[in-house]
Amino acid sequence: MSRQKKESKGQEKRRGTVWSAGRILIPVLFVVLAMAIGVGAGIWNEYRDAVIDTQKRQMLLTVQSLSENMEVFFEGCAEDLEGLYKMGEKRPVWELESILQKYADSHSVFVQDVIMEDEQGEIIAGTRRLPAWQICAVSHMDKRRSLQLAKTDNGKMCLILRQEIPQKGAISMSVNLETYYQKLILGLQVGTNGYIVLKDAEGRIWLHPERAQWGIEVIGGRMEMYPNLDLESLAGLIEHQKQGRAGVEEYYSYWWVEEGYPRVRKISAYCPVRIGEDFLILSAVMDYDDIYIPVAKGVFRLVMLFLVFFLVMVMMALYIVRMMLQKQKDTEQIAYLTELNRLLEEMHRSEETIAHQQRLQIMGTMTGGIAHEFNNLLTPIMGYADLLMLELPQDSEQYDSAAEIYEASAKAKEIIQQISSLSRKNMETAYKNMSVKKMLIRALKMVRSVCPSNVTLKDKICLDDEYILCNETQMNQVILNICVNAIHAIDHRNGEIVAEAALADQRKLDKLNGSGRYQMTASENWSQYVCVEIRDNGCGMSRSFILIRAA
Repeated sequence: MSRQKKESKGQEKRRGTVWSAGRILIPVLFVVLAMAIGVGAGIWNEYRDAVIDTQKRQMLLTVQSLSENMEVFFEGCAEDLEGLYKMGEKRPVWELESILQKYADSHSVFVQDVIMEDEQGEIIAGTRRLPAWQICAVSHMDKRRSLQLAKTDNGKMCLILRQEIPQKGAISMSVNLETYYQKLILGLQVGTNGYIVLKDAEGRIWLHPERAQWGIEVIGGRMEMYPNLDLESLAGLIEHQKQGRAGVEEYYSYWWVEEGYPRVRKISAYCPVRIGEDFLILSAVMDYDDIYIPVAKGVFRLVMLFLVFFLVMVMMALYIVRMMLQKQKDTEQIAYLTELNRLLEEMHRSEETIAHQQRLQIMGTMTGGIAHEFNNLLTPIMGYADLLMLELPQDSEQYDSAAEIYEASAKAKEIIQQISSLSRKNMETAYKNMSVKKMLIRALKMVRSVCPSNVTLKDKICLDDEYILCNETQMNQVILNICVNAIHAIDHRNGEIVAEAALADQRKLDKLNGSGRYQMTASENWSQYVCVEIRDNGCGMSRSFILIRAA
């Protein structure tokens, strides 16, 4: 009964804690939400204005860059006219027409006609590709040069660059406005419905995406075409553009290329195109909504994201309260699981160690059995080869073949003996007194069997009957490993491995240590040592010494 009362009191205490935490957290969250809404509104206004200003600057930079390109194009055409006149001056008509024809052909992307006239305006030479034209607007570059917007008899618009030659006539170049607009202007993307417009200083349209507006006045011509539309805002913009300044303005106009001519709020970035003493007006027009709507959508997504984040915070607060109530219980469970996991990991590592040792033992047993079977197979081969050598004459080819069979079998038997020695149990305390010379000769035979054709093994064993106390298997493994490393260092190059063995006393060891090439520590209880040195000419192989204490 007392236990039930304690649990009931604990539940009531936890519910009271939850209610107290909720009364504090919920008002705090709503205050945070209200502050975030206020700050967000201010940020939205600043962000919107910053994005629109940035877009306006980009539009103005685009128009200024395009204006500079136009100025260079018109100036280049004027210089070409000057050069053509100088080249054709005082030449016969047929040669002059050839010069003009070659220029027109080489600049056929934009240039249509090049024509030279006399003082009376009669054509004396030229390409004569276009029909007659009618001048719609004129912009004077200086007293002698002018740009003329013309309409041909077949209804197409062209740009005439004309240069007067005092007391001699004039030379004119016709530029294909359609090609120029399509290749250099039409491809520029200005918002969704935006476009580029070129006008002269009087407000007459020279280039426009709607061909019907080419050659008309911006205000007067459109009032005739669209008598019921309000063009007051557009008229104010045109008056500012006629002043020859660069700028960006917002105004209300219509989309002339869409059905019904919808009234929209636009942004126009304009810049003068200087052509000598006069100028043209180049402007980029863009729908205001092309900037505002994407920004509004982005902010709306951010607001939705913030609301989701706010809801997540509320849920996290409730979850944290619940977790605080269960903290002690979860802590105990985590401690129990951690201890259990540690015990399982130790058991798993022990099982892996046992399994690895079993595999090594099985491999050793299998190696010994295989070596025994090979010995059984080699015994009759060596025996019959020996019998053949006794029966055959020593100077015959058959005797040499039998001798090669016997020698190869003997080498194979020695290799199998080495493998068998490596497969035996290798206890560190299993030492025995061994002849160093014999042990090294057997180890180097195994090394020769694994040497590739590009590696030569040389040995210099300056020992007689010296004996050492060692484990033969360990010594074989050490020498074989060092030589295999040397083979790897030589790689595919031609190289050699040199193995030397000789007696060394304390004085010789001190001398080697003093050279800085080796660092060896020898016991003072011994007067002589066996020094084994293995060298190779491979890349990156450090010199190695093996010190073996003499018995």
